Amino acid sequence: MKLAFFALSTLLVLHHAHAQFGRGCADLGDALINEACSGFVQYVKDSNEYYYDKPNSALQQYIRQTPSPSAQCCSDATAFVNKGCSCNSMFVSYVAAQRGFTAKTLAVVARAVQLSSCAANSPINNPCDSGVPAAQTPRLITVDG
Repeated sequence: MKLAFFALSTLLVLHHAHAQFGRGCADLGDALINEACSGFVQYVKDSNEYYYDKPNSALQQYIRQTPSPSAQCCSDATAFVNKGCSCNSMFVSYVAAQRGFTAKTLAVVARAVQLSSCAANSPINNPCDSGVPAAQTPRLITVDG
């Protein structure tokens, strides 16, 4: 009975997140994690948050060791970053966490996209970026729901 309640509550939360975001963070995150960018994102995720508080030059050197993201990957990643999904509390708490992503991991992924070849193709404006890496926990945008 408890398991059924948990499963139902999880589905309701995901449905609520999807309904609130529409073609927003839930869909953009799924595309980023599972589609054209999956290799790039997994490569960055494999760094285990090491680059979270490291300078951009170190992260840039790390991402140069992977093949350049495809045009579709850049499109998906730019949409995800520009919408602020990497610091959206609903997305981080309910969608990304179920896929093994933490707020810090998503912050590193967003920075990696900004430092990748994707930046040359279209403007990337990360609303989560405070300009300098945070010393503790990434700033999360809270979403009332």
